[in-house]
Amino acid sequence: MNREFEFRAWHKKKNHMYHNIAIGIDNKIGYRMSPGAKNGRYVYEDSKEVIVSPYIGAKAKGSKRIYIGDILKVGKTKKLGIVVWDEEKLCYKLESSGGRIINGLEDPKKRSTMEVVGNIYENIDLL
Repeated sequence: MNREFEFRAWHKKKNHMYHNIAIGIDNKIGYRMSPGAKNGRYVYEDSKEVIVSPYIGAKAKGSKRIYIGDILKVGKTKKLGIVVWDEEKLCYKLESSGGRIINGLEDPKKRSTMEVVGNIYENIDLL
């Protein structure tokens, strides 16, 4: 089984989402300010300034990658849910803003009808 590992990071002070991040030594997180910045090198900062969100290894409608913290619109019901990690069951799940489980994240057919409409960092107003 091939599994892609990809992460993004929300910078709390800069209010910006960085993609293609790297993990450095001493709990530092690296990201590129722009594709050509510093000859392709990463800028590293203390990890207290960022929130890292992993790609969950699944895609939604339009083959859009799903990350923890994404807000998904569920099919024809138009319900909104947040992708979270369940520590107890060791799985990803989709929760409503009230904390209820929305079924379908584990089913590829249902997931393909879900649309990524934002994330909890940049689009909190959707909830």
